[in-house]
Amino acid sequence: MTEARTEVAPPARVDHPERVLLVADGGLAGIAATRWLADRAARRPIAVDVLDVLPPDAPSDGDGPGSASAEAGESAAQVQDLLTRLAPGTPVRSEVLRGDPLDLVRDRIDRADLVVVGSNRASAGRLRLAGSFAARIVDRSSRPVVVVPRGWERTRWPILLGVEGDAADDRAVAFAAAEAERERRHLVVLHAWRLVHLGAPPPRLDGRAAEHAADRLEAVVAGIRRDHPAVGLTPMLERESAAHVLDRLGRGCALVVLGRHGADRPDRALHRSIGAQVLDRLDAPVAIVPSG
Repeated sequence: MTEARTEVAPPARVDHPERVLLVADGGLAGIAATRWLADRAARRPIAVDVLDVLPPDAPSDGDGPGSASAEAGESAAQVQDLLTRLAPGTPVRSEVLRGDPLDLVRDRIDRADLVVVGSNRASAGRLRLAGSFAARIVDRSSRPVVVVPRGWERTRWPILLGVEGDAADDRAVAFAAAEAERERRHLVVLHAWRLVHLGAPPPRLDGRAAEHAADRLEAVVAGIRRDHPAVGLTPMLERESAAHVLDRLGRGCALVVLGRHGADRPDRALHRSIGAQVLDRLDAPVAIVPSG
C-alpha cells in the first residue's frame, strides 16, 4: 500500500499593519498628508497615530472654546475623522500633547515604521510645522520620514530614487524598491555626480570619474533587479549638482526617496543641505531614509 502524501501549503503571507506616526496641526498640508495616508491605506494595511503638539509657550488658557488646547484637540479630531472617512477600517488614534515638539516626536518615533509630516497652519499658540521643523525631524529620526507638500495630488508619475552608490544607500534603495513594487510604479534610479576641481579637470581624471559614477549606478540597479525583478527601472546618470537635478526631475513624481547619511560621514553636512533644499523646493512627497 502506498502511503498518501499530503501537500501542505505554505502559510499565507500576512501583511501586518504599517505603524504610521502622523505629525500634523491641521491646515492645507495637514489635510494633504492625511489624504496621502488614505491613498496609501488603499493598497496596504496601516495603523495611524496622529500627534498634535502644543509648544511649551502656548497660552495656558484652559480647555474652553477658543483655547489653544481646544483648537489642538479639534484639529487632531478633524484629521482623525477625515482619515476614517477616506480609509474606512483603518485604525486611527489621536493625541494632543504639550512640550518640546522635537522631544515628543522623537519619543514616539521608535514605535512607528514610518513618520509622515504635514503641515503649516499658524495661529496663536500653535506650532508652525515649517520646512525647517520637518528637516529637524528628518535629522533625528531612526525611521523613514515622508514630508507631504500642502498641494499634494495623486499622480501616475514614477518614484525617483537618488543614490550615492555606496553602502549608505542600502536602506533607501530597499525602501524605494519596495514602494515601487507595492505601488506598481516605475522606478527611476538617479545618480548625480560632479567632479570638483580647480580649473578644468584633466581629461583622464574626468573620464575615470565618469566611469566610476556609471559603475556605482550600475551596481545599484543590478541589486534592485535581482531583489525586485517585477519593478520596472530606468537608470539615470546626470553630471550636475544633486540638488539641482533632483529639483528638475523630482517635480510631479509620486515620491522622491533619498538616503540620510550617518554622523560619521565627513560629507554629512553637504547631504543635509541637499535634503533641506529638496524639502523646501519640491512639490512631490519626499521620503528621507536613515542609513542605519
